[in-house]
Amino acid sequence: MESNQAFLRWFDASNLADVQGIYRQQLFLQSLDSQESRSQNVEITFPLSYGRVKWIRFTQYLYSAEGESTIERLVEDATELKQAELALREFNETLEERVRERNAELSEVNAQLESFT
Repeated sequence: MESNQAFLRWFDASNLADVQGIYRQQLFLQSLDSQESRSQNVEITFPLSYGRVKWIRFTQYLYSAEGESTIERLVEDATELKQAELALREFNETLEERVRERNAELSEVNAQLESFT
């Protein structure tokens, strides 16, 4: 397994050994037919120091040539995207609750108006 310094900085690691075992079982567990090539997208949450979390998206290409299996990965930091998705989900839940409350208030006002007329 190889990586560059940018990859290590994502994980606050000083060397590859610090991150090599992280969630390895979640990455491409499928067996490889020597004649078959595959690609797969995997998204993993990595806990970091101080309670922080990093979301990493792996786009993996698995292939075999001349009896050698190779995995190539494109690694993207999806943390900001995930944080935005979570914030949007929370906003939508809050909005839905406000709509329910407003509908209940309107129903009550309509009932009062009907009884008045």
